[in-house]
Amino acid sequence: MTARHSSDRHAGGRRSLRQTLLLVAGCGLLLAAAGIAVTSQWDHIAYALGLSDRGDPYVTERSTTARGTAKKSLYRLVIPRLGINVKIRNGGRARALRLGVWHQPNGASPRTRGNTVISGHRVTRAFVLLDKLQRGDRVVVYWGKRQYAYRVVRVYETGPRDKRVTRCGTRKRLTLYTCVARVEGDRRVVVVAVPV
Repeated sequence: MTARHSSDRHAGGRRSLRQTLLLVAGCGLLLAAAGIAVTSQWDHIAYALGLSDRGDPYVTERSTTARGTAKKSLYRLVIPRLGINVKIRNGGRARALRLGVWHQPNGASPRTRGNTVISGHRVTRAFVLLDKLQRGDRVVVYWGKRQYAYRVVRVYETGPRDKRVTRCGTRKRLTLYTCVARVEGDRRVVVVAVPV
């Protein structure tokens, strides 16, 4: 009986050691993935914080046209504090929102006077942290071949029928908005920024 008990203990010890090694290996993989995610964003973070003089990394993204030539992605929204760097989409609302953020065509553009309105879903993760922006945070819009920098002046919640959010007006500003989590009701998070 003692010999059997002894072999059971060794088998249990091997099993425990195997489980521990798998756990350690899994944690190592998670930490490595997190490190890769941070280092892949380092150029963007360093530029946004003024720690890099390597030029603007946001405009270097290239895509391929129908003719096969490379061109820069000319319409982007960058929010350094949240790590957001997404292409601004135009066209059909539902499709554009599924792919990222959408410039509402009834508003202005960064080139013109008025309210440039950009919306995004929380579920596609483009604006999942939009409510974490604070007064003074920097937002950059690349529109055509120009860069437009903004400073956040207001972050608030409102109802879905609030027309002031999308009203064009004549003052030059940028409005970003998204829905709040469904468990919190039918509300919108709105960020208003002005040119710097």
